[in-house]
Amino acid sequence: MQNRCPTCRSKLAFPDDALVVLCPNCEQKFNPADLPKRNYRGWLITLIGLILIFSFWLTVPLIKLVDDSTSVTLGVLFLHIILGTPVVIAGLLISISDKIRRGSKWIILELILGIYIISGFLSLTSMNGIV
Repeated sequence: MQNRCPTCRSKLAFPDDALVVLCPNCEQKFNPADLPKRNYRGWLITLIGLILIFSFWLTVPLIKLVDDSTSVTLGVLFLHIILGTPVVIAGLLISISDKIRRGSKWIILELILGIYIISGFLSLTSMNGIV
């Protein structure tokens, strides 16, 4: 198993069944079972939000079979975007807070996806005269 020392953040390798680990750099003893575990709940919530946002690719063709008007299609598109965007942002914020709590500073993927989703939301909601 590999993990970082909770005190000096140096990378350590130790057996999976170790009860106590001694860091060679700072000589801090710690129990690996007490360290925070990776948690993917933020990414699961983000995935649900992304499915909500991009599921219009499935619902719009079904609606086109019933009603061929542009306003209904745009309404369905806006509904998907308005419902999915807050879910994605909430999931990304949970993922970032989990990573910071664990001591990881690698949040670049969450930031890039958040910027992409927010810019798409803002560009879609600020369009004028599309009908």
